[in-house]
Amino acid sequence: MTCPWRSFYEPIVVEVMDVMTLCERGLGMAAMGADPPAILVDACAAFERSRAVTRGHWMEQERLERERNR
Repeated sequence: MTCPWRSFYEPIVVEVMDVMTLCERGLGMAAMGADPPAILVDACAAFERSRAVTRGHWMEQERLERERNR
């Protein structure tokens, strides 16, 4: 019903993207603090699961493409 890209303006999404970007640089705990809100921890976990599934899909597509090109 709405543009899915609008979700990137939601405060929790912005915060998760910031935290996950810092996690990639080893600074996730510094970004989240000593006692992060449960919703932030859950959102980061959901983001990471989604990213892992997406990467798996991309890897499978690349494998299939390599097999087709042989």
